Amino acid sequence: GKAAHLVDSTNQVGHFQQVLTAIGNFCICSIALGMIIEIVVMYPIQRRKYRSGIDNLLVLLIGGIPIAMPTVLSVTMAIGSHRLSEQGAITKRMTAIEEMAGMDVLCSDKTGTLTLNKLTVDKNLIEVFSRDTDKDM
Repeated sequence: GKAAHLVDSTNQVGHFQQVLTAIGNFCICSIALGMIIEIVVMYPIQRRKYRSGIDNLLVLLIGGIPIAMPTVLSVTMAIGSHRLSEQGAITKRMTAIEEMAGMDVLCSDKTGTLTLNKLTVDKNLIEVFSRDTDKDM
């Protein structure tokens, strides 16, 4: 109902997409800087011909772009999504896997237990400082 609609309406850029964008921007800036250095070295200093300089610049431009990176990362996410589906988890976005993996703390209540209708704690990481507090949480 209402909660599902609120989850669907969010369009935040995930960490995975931010990392891909940062890597892409770094590659573009590095290629541009390399091409500028190549132009400065080839034409004014080495006095090369126009055609051989263009060939070198095209090699630098094409060789610097990581073409297979999005494909490799998408396949990795798909494998992770498949492994989670074998355990009964439903993932709407493949980037949700990466976002959940980067989580430090998950706070949940009865509504967060999905289909099992029970909440289990594998390892209690909360230190109990009060004598009146029951350790069985």
